[in-house]
Amino acid sequence: MTSMVATTSAVAAAAAAAAAAAAAVVQSITVRPKNRGGGPLPTIILPHGGPHASCAAGYVATVAYLASLGYAVVYCNYRGSTGYGERPLQSLVGGKAGIQDVADCIKIAEAAVREGVADRNRICVVGGSHGGFLGAHLIGQAPDMFRCAVLRNPVTDIASMVNLTDIPDWCYVETVGREAYSDLPSVATLEAMRRASPVHYLDQVKAPVLMLLGAVDLRVPPSNGLRYAAALKEAGGHCEVRVFPEDNHGLTNPRTEFESFVTIAAFLRKHMK
Repeated sequence: MTSMVATTSAVAAAAAAAAAAAAAVVQSITVRPKNRGGGPLPTIILPHGGPHASCAAGYVATVAYLASLGYAVVYCNYRGSTGYGERPLQSLVGGKAGIQDVADCIKIAEAAVREGVADRNRICVVGGSHGGFLGAHLIGQAPDMFRCAVLRNPVTDIASMVNLTDIPDWCYVETVGREAYSDLPSVATLEAMRRASPVHYLDQVKAPVLMLLGAVDLRVPPSNGLRYAAALKEAGGHCEVRVFPEDNHGLTNPRTEFESFVTIAAFLRKHMK
C-alpha cells in the first residue's frame, strides 16, 4: 500500500508539473506590413484588456492601420487570457495581476526580438483598460525595453479607483482575492492594491507616454489616468494627455476612434524614429 501511494503521488506530481509547464506557454499573434522590407521592424506590443479575454487572429481596422504605417503589431495572450483552460484563466486571481501577466508580455517582446520580428531599439506598448494597466507596468518594470507607451483609459492606481469604479469587485479579485471584498477596504487592502498598481513603479519610468482618456468613463474613472500623468510629469517624465469629453471606457465613438489613432500615429512617428 505504501508503494502504491508513493507511485500515485509521483504520478500526481508529474501531472501537476506538466500542467504547470503547459500553462506557462503563452501565445502571441503578429501582424506585419504587407510590403515590408527585410530585417526587424519597429514593433508595437499590444496586450488586450479584460484581463480575462483574448486576442484572436482576425481583422481589426486599427491594427491594420498601424501595420500600414510600417509597424509590426504583436498581440499578447498572457496567462489569464481565455483559451488556455480554467487553471491559467484563474491564475491571475488573488495577487498575480501586474506580475505574471507583465512577465508574459516581456517574454513575448523578447521572443519577437529573438525571432527577428522586432527591432529591439524601437519597441512601444499600446494598451487599453487592463492592457493599459500592463502598458504602464511594462514601462515601469522594464524601463529599458520600451521607447514609448500609449495608454487608453488605463488602470494606474487600483487603490484610488476602488471606490469610484462600477466594478469594485475587480479591484479585489485581481489583487487580494474575492474573499477580501468589502464596501470599506482596510488600510492593508489599500496598500496591497497600491503595490499591485503601475504607479508603484512610476519613479522607474523613462519612456514618454501618450494618455487617451474618456471623460465619462465609469469603469476606470479619468482621474486615474490624470493623477498618473501629473505624478509622472512631477517626477520629470513626459506625458501627453488627450481627453475625449463625450466618450467612455471603450473610446469607440467613431470620431474618437479616428482622432485617437491619428494622434497615436503622430506620437509613434515622433518617438519611434
